[in-house]
Parts: sequence; C-alpha cells; structure tokens
Amino acid sequence: FPQETAPIAEALIFGYRHSFEEDLLDAYEKLGIVHLLAISGLHVSLLTGLIFYSGLRIGIPREKMIDFLIAFLPAYIILTGASPSVVRAGLMMLIVLLFSRRGENKYWSAMDGISIVFCFYLFCQPYIIYHIAFQLSFLVTFFLILSGRLLKKYSSSYLFFLASVTFVSQLASIPVLLWNFYEISLFSFIVNIFYVPLYSAIVLPALLMLFVAHLLFGKMADPLLSLAELFFSLLNNGTKGLAQLPFSTL
Repeated sequence: FPQETAPIAEALIFGYRHSFEEDLLDAYEKLGIVHLLAISGLHVSLLTGLIFYSGLRIGIPREKMIDFLIAFLPAYIILTGASPSVVRAGLMMLIVLLFSRRGENKYWSAMDGISIVFCFYLFCQPYIIYHIAFQLSFLVTFFLILSGRLLKKYSSSYLFFLASVTFVSQLASIPVLLWNFYEISLFSFIVNIFYVPLYSAIVLPALLMLFVAHLLFGKMADPLLSLAELFFSLLNNGTKGLAQLPFSTL
C-alpha cells in the first residue's frame, strides 16, 4: 500500500499502529479520536457483517456462515494482538453468534453479553482491570447499553442519534482520561460527529475492500490505491491542521 494509506490500513485491519507518524498519532490523540485507530466494536461488527453478507450473496447457507464466523473471530482476536477492546468486541460478537446458531436470541441481552465477557476476561487475566484500554472499552460500552432506551428516542434522526451516542461515550470516558492523561479535547465531541460516520461508512469498508481486491487482483487494484492515497493525504493533513488549532485541549 502507498505511504499515506498503509499505516491506517494496518491500524484498522490488524490493530498495528507502529507505522504511524508520531505527529499524526499525536493529532488523533489531541482531537480525542484515537479510538478510531483501535480495533473495537465498530471494526468487529463491520468486518463480521461484510464477511457474513458477502457469504450469503454468493450462496453460502446462513448456518454455514455463522459456523465460519464462530471459528474466524477467535483467530482474528489473536491476529490483531488481543488488545482489551478487540477481545471485548470479539467475544461479545461470538456470544451473539452462538446464541443465534442455537436460535436462543430472545433469552439473552447485551447486558448479559458484556457481563459474561467481563467475568470471563477477569477470571483469565485479573490484572487487566488496571489496563486503560480495558477500562475505556468496557465503561463506554456499559454506558451505551444503559442508555439504550434514551438513545432509541433519537434513532429516527441519524444526526441526533450519532450526537447522542457520541455524547454518552464522551461522558463515560472523561473520568478515565482525566485520571490517566490529565487532559481532554475540547473539540472531541464535534470532531467525533464528523469522523465516526466517515470511518464507519467510508474509510473502514473501503480499506477492507481494497485489501481483498489487492490480494485477488494484485497490480490491477493500483488505480484504486492511488485514489485512496489522495484521500488519506487530504484526511491526514486536515487532521493535523485541526489539532494545531489553539485551545484544542484542556
């Protein structure tokens, strides 16, 4: 992949952020959007959905696709380094698929899912509770689950729904961020409203399709990579520019 595209593709597909330029990573952190570069529920759900519906479109039965994903998710968790956010998201998705496979979806809730994963994770690795990524991942997800009824009121309007989800997530993360980093981004709320749909609707699906296209077609995918390079060059420069605005952090 080209220079500007490769680091974001590595971060979003494989959870590897060591190729990022230090000033660009600092910009993501200052703006409070570095969570977009960590594999989490957004990435796992999009990847799982893409694989699942692609399989259905080419004629693979639903039960076979569920079985494949049940085998795929543990491997993907290991492949991406088993960070707390990807473990939480992957195991919660695994529980959804297992209950779906048995036809017992109505007997469990999202709160059951996060509770099972939380207890299992701490049983296997007790000291993970001190890990910042563990705290943020579980705390934000827990707040979103608790706010489910409130968020449903805004589901008719995508913009209001996105704003309310962002607000709840920001509110949940503030204590952990202040305790560990002693600063918060003043622009984080507004920037997230723009970046979250950009990453979920365009960036991540496009990178996944580019990755698959390059594996299948090799150099024939180069024109698409050139377009991606231009897009990410503009996006990275814009992100750096936003981070340099005065009073961006408190």
